[in-house]
Amino acid sequence: MAIRKARQGKTYSVTIISGVHAEQMAFQESEAFKEKAKERYKIEAKNSELKHRHG
Repeated sequence: MAIRKARQGKTYSVTIISGVHAEQMAFQESEAFKEKAKERYKIEAKNSELKHRHG
């Protein structure tokens, strides 16, 4: 839990990990996810090109 002083009091941040979150975290550690992540930069570059260079 993180506690941060805000201008008017304190802000509390609590992370709740459910079963779905735990499954996703485990999947992100797998080799299948890492292989897909290696290819993702190409998709992101194309999306950026389409958005910024072509109006």
